[in-house]
Amino acid sequence: GQGQRSICGCGVNNVRFEVFPDEVRAMILLPSGVSLRDFPLVDRDWKNFIDQTFEKTVGANRLQRVQRFLNSKIAEILLNITDPFARIGLTRIHNERHWLMLDSLFPLPQTTWLNDLR
Repeated sequence: GQGQRSICGCGVNNVRFEVFPDEVRAMILLPSGVSLRDFPLVDRDWKNFIDQTFEKTVGANRLQRVQRFLNSKIAEILLNITDPFARIGLTRIHNERHWLMLDSLFPLPQTTWLNDLR
């Protein structure tokens, strides 16, 4: 009758971000070939980085441009680093349910990555 939380980690072969006005969701591809889809990204460092990306993006279609940047430049950076890693967590119970979340993605983002933003 008690909700339990757990966190586990896994290697990442690919990552895709889906940006919405009030949240970011992610899909990761595991080394086994299994894809885990539709995870809310809850890491504070990543959320701050994405907020900074929005701040540096001007003009029309900002949401799509930020998503394209994350899925091209940032995904490329992550996947070219040795052993990218995802930490997956189980949320606290809400409406009698738990769900999985992308607790963090390693390496953590660097502000210098924003230099590639156009």
